[in-house]
Amino acid sequence: MIPVDLLIVEQRIREELRNLARLYESLEKRTLLQDSRRRRLELQDEWLARAVGSVLHDFYSAIEKTFRVIARDLDGRVPSGSEWHSELLTQMAIAIPGTRPAVISAELAGSLNELLGFRHVFRNVYGFHLAAEKIDLLLEKLPQIYREYEREINGFLQTMHSILAGTAE
Repeated sequence: MIPVDLLIVEQRIREELRNLARLYESLEKRTLLQDSRRRRLELQDEWLARAVGSVLHDFYSAIEKTFRVIARDLDGRVPSGSEWHSELLTQMAIAIPGTRPAVISAELAGSLNELLGFRHVFRNVYGFHLAAEKIDLLLEKLPQIYREYEREINGFLQTMHSILAGTAE
């Protein structure tokens, strides 16, 4: 039997996966994930760049919410201090013996670190200082990041179920 704590964690993760899908679909619907030449031209519009920046910010925030739930409810420790965001990302890329496997690969952590960096910039500069080139680069990478994250987080949940089912017998 799967402990209720893991079922709660799983449902919180699934909720954030739905939020990610909705954010991704909003970019897809506006064809911002293909046709990079047209996208680069459109991102010269400051208002569009701000809007897309907001979606990228929210995208990383949804992933980070998942990581905080895992850190708090499974690891028993959410990093604190000025570097907590990057420490949390690092924590998710390592296995904790006797507790859980790595949530994400080191490669995905590297890609997510770029989104984390953008999120920091987005929160700390005026919108008219956002670099359209950086937004364009992130949009170019986002489909791969999204697919990998979805695959790896679902794999993590499956592994946790397998581990717990094996220990219950």
